[in-house]
Amino acid sequence: MWGAVVLAAAVLGSPPFWPVWPPVADQVQMTVPVQCQMPELDNGCEVVSLSMLLQHAGKPISRMQLADEVAKDRTELQVDGAQRITYWGDPNRGFVGDITGKQKGYGVYHGPLTQLLNRHLPGRAHDLSGGQFDSVLASLTSGRPVVVWTTSMFDTTEQWVRWNSPSGPVSATFHEHAVLLVGFNRETVTLNDPLDGKRKTVNREQFRRSWEMMGKQAVTYR
Repeated sequence: MWGAVVLAAAVLGSPPFWPVWPPVADQVQMTVPVQCQMPELDNGCEVVSLSMLLQHAGKPISRMQLADEVAKDRTELQVDGAQRITYWGDPNRGFVGDITGKQKGYGVYHGPLTQLLNRHLPGRAHDLSGGQFDSVLASLTSGRPVVVWTTSMFDTTEQWVRWNSPSGPVSATFHEHAVLLVGFNRETVTLNDPLDGKRKTVNREQFRRSWEMMGKQAVTYR
């Protein structure tokens, strides 16, 4: 898109316009109480991260309530003779599988989570997905934590699977994870990890790459 903007500017004889992000601080650290998804929500990292975000926004909603309310894609899991997944749900439509971990589960992506956030903060949900990482840092700079998708190792992975769903093919990794970003500096990001209920510091560039690999998914509030 930027290339098209520059081309149009050149044709019209006017200076090219470059998108400008809101100011990003050198360092931000917020204190947000950490919640753990275990043991009740083995696959519930997304809704637990959302629960932490809502608490920061002044609208505390329990992780169990959010797990009940989040949209579900109830497509039944199908596997082949080698136990490879051939058909299942689409995390862009709703939570896929069992959020409790009692049966096989996967997760949910930014669209359904944004809808759930907007249910509790009407008109205030802000889906930053598809943008640049600077937009995430800008939200942190303005005092708003961000739910972001990464992996359980906070790094890229080559372990991907593919299945068909009612809405089309799905590529996924079972390392998929969501956390609440609460701070950063020039070298690191700080996050609340619902997997073990701990606040962690991760290399910023490494984390950015994992976030981009997971589709640049990010959700916060206005």
